[in-house]
Amino acid sequence: MLDATRREEEFQGVMSIEVQQERVTILIQLLDEGVKCCRPVSAEHLSEDTYRIADTVPEGETWLFKPGEAVQCKQREFSNGTGLTAYESLSVK
Repeated sequence: MLDATRREEEFQGVMSIEVQQERVTILIQLLDEGVKCCRPVSAEHLSEDTYRIADTVPEGETWLFKPGEAVQCKQREFSNGTGLTAYESLSVK
């Protein structure tokens, strides 16, 4: 019985980690583009409005935030719909 209880606790721990690290697409502002534009990138959902950037920067691009940074995001309206947009870094610099 103890082994079954322990396995259940381990399973629940793994499940909670997976839920906390759900991958979503967020938008990050591109710098040095001449016009204001964003790049859709993969990010891990950490908490309510906090995400960690999981993608790498393509060659020739400069992002407002760097891969691995924790950022706050909010829904923003665009001409073609809405998107979850990174607006503030929460990482220690």
